[in-house]
Amino acid sequence: MPKRFFASLICGACAIAAFTSCGSEKAGGTGEFATVFATANSPGADVNSDVATWVDSTGAKATACGASSIATVTPDTATYTVTSTAYSVANTGSSSSSTSSTTTTSDLIIDKITLILTPANTTSPALPAIYQTQYLTAGQRVAAGSTVNIPVVIASNQLKTYLGTGLGSASIDCNPASPTYTYRATVSFEALEVNTNRVATITAPGFLLVNFADYIDK
Repeated sequence: MPKRFFASLICGACAIAAFTSCGSEKAGGTGEFATVFATANSPGADVNSDVATWVDSTGAKATACGASSIATVTPDTATYTVTSTAYSVANTGSSSSSTSSTTTTSDLIIDKITLILTPANTTSPALPAIYQTQYLTAGQRVAAGSTVNIPVVIASNQLKTYLGTGLGSASIDCNPASPTYTYRATVSFEALEVNTNRVATITAPGFLLVNFADYIDK
């Protein structure tokens, strides 16, 4: 059978299956539920994460770390957005048009946030498994047809402490070489559709760069 005929069949299949992967117009990482679909976006700008803020024995800001200096470690967050968009016809999986037309557009509940950190260059050390993939608390509600801001803990206290003091001579704290370690953060949101109990994952496209250093305290 001529190759031209096979090509015609493939093109025809894509034209017919407009809502399949051949012709899908939804971005990668879109979460598809029964009554809505949802997308996520990162804040875009890099995150500069200070592994420690130093004070002296009196509580005044220290100009540098030292024997009498005390480090304070606080987590850093980045604000992601999750947008819910209603289907024009509910995607319930039922062939009955009456079922689709009577399904109420549903809110979503963010059940779980997954953060994956990978080194962005050869000078940034690979992280232990406990920090490579982190499962963060959630619970935010996304009303159907709305956009919600969701703060995500990109740099936890534990991770900052590990990079600050847990790498021996390569640790960031009090290191004369003042290293900066950079990681790519990818974030996804697992959500439950309230009215249908359908679960899907929404992944923000690309990655967010997170730079860890002992920045000068201002």
